[in-house]
Amino acid sequence: MALAQIHPLASILLKNEEIIRQIKLYGALLELQGENSFKVRSYQTAAFHLEKLEKPLAEMSQAEIEKLEGIGKALAAKIDDARTNGQFRQLGDLLAQIPAGVVAMLSLDGLGVKKVQTLWKGYGFEDLTALLEACENNQIAPLKGFGAKTQENIRQALLFRLENTGKVRLPQAEKAAAQVLAFANAQDISLELVGQLRRSLPVIEQLDFLTSGPDETKTFCRP
Repeated sequence: MALAQIHPLASILLKNEEIIRQIKLYGALLELQGENSFKVRSYQTAAFHLEKLEKPLAEMSQAEIEKLEGIGKALAAKIDDARTNGQFRQLGDLLAQIPAGVVAMLSLDGLGVKKVQTLWKGYGFEDLTALLEACENNQIAPLKGFGAKTQENIRQALLFRLENTGKVRLPQAEKAAAQVLAFANAQDISLELVGQLRRSLPVIEQLDFLTSGPDETKTFCRP
């Protein structure tokens, strides 16, 4: 391949997989915002064709990308923007308009774009913790288009996500806190439970304790 055909920033540009992920996400966000189905489908189609592409997009000129099946001039410009700057501008604009928790819902097994749209715009769910609490309280199953099976699928997907992000559910955190308090008591250390667990939040990111001492220092530890 001639050097002139290689993008000047090829060494730092994104891999095909990341560019495809951005295109899929952009299409999903457009659908979430109520964009027409033809436009949404065009991004789904583009991602499908790019997944079959063996050549790195970083080694192609923008003109070459435009000629790929299902791409065209407008999307080629977005791809060039993404591989140069890490993310194409239009995707960043949409991500700024939609709550991060709603975007995270799109990656959960058992939830398609339509259901995420219903949960967000129809029922006001914008946070994964609130959604898990609703599942635990059987508040999702009665909603039109959901049901008990979908609710359980969502709950399991949320629990899996939590287990992989360093967070735990309330019962697990309570058990861990009890062990810490028992150890502190055996060592004649005065600890008072405060923070997330004291407020009985359904999902706990860290255990907070207040220890009595000269400076009344707050101590943090992960469950």
